[in-house]
Amino acid sequence: MNQKLAFSLLLAVVAAAVCAACAAAPQERAPLEVAPASPPRETMDELIDQTFDYEADGDYEFALDAARRAIKLDSDHPMAHFRHGVLLVGTGSYNEALAAYDQVGRIAPSFDDLEYNRGVCYTEMERWDDALASYDRALQQDANFISSHVNRAHTLIELRRFEDAAQAAGEAIRIEPESELPHQLRGVALLNGGDLEEALREFDACVALASDRGVHHFHRGLTLEDLGRIEEAHQAYLKANELDPSHRGARGGCKRTREALKGA
Repeated sequence: MNQKLAFSLLLAVVAAAVCAACAAAPQERAPLEVAPASPPRETMDELIDQTFDYEADGDYEFALDAARRAIKLDSDHPMAHFRHGVLLVGTGSYNEALAAYDQVGRIAPSFDDLEYNRGVCYTEMERWDDALASYDRALQQDANFISSHVNRAHTLIELRRFEDAAQAAGEAIRIEPESELPHQLRGVALLNGGDLEEALREFDACVALASDRGVHHFHRGLTLEDLGRIEEAHQAYLKANELDPSHRGARGGCKRTREALKGA
């Protein structure tokens, strides 16, 4: 091997060694940027609970926001849509509420209380035929749900189906005989249907259950007045007016019966 070739090989070996050394040496690197930790994702249960908590505090804006975030998290979660509907009813957004209930029905057709709450929405809208159909479906799901019977009785009164209303209220009384509202509704249905003696018995029951409510004494006054028992009607109106001075019907009844007694 000539000297020139040997020298070239030596340079190549040295260069290779230097490169190898460079490759093996640790390199100084810029520090990695670590992204800040994301806040923990709220669970469906947490968001649903928030809808109840905010609603209880009257904060419907926050409650609706929680419901919408729950829907965004799981668009097929029936309770999220159901709570959304309930809160929309609470804010008077009835058509939007019905759309929310339709979503519940699409996901879970037999969802508890769906038809009852749909009926409440229709009641608020005074769509009485639709409300009645919803309460009927609710009772097919649970025949002993007293609120469905009560609201159904109210709806039937609005539809002027007084005999059916009295029967519906009677079903509610059967379930909870110590609840005053079914007695009141049955009394109103009977009074409007002309069964005055039976109506009076219902209003007497209302007074026995809640004697401090002027409306019950007012209804007694109306019934007694129709029965021609003017002195008793006057006393009932006086009591109603005492308990609720703002009740126009009671004031009017007092005036009518007072004039009738003067002319007697």
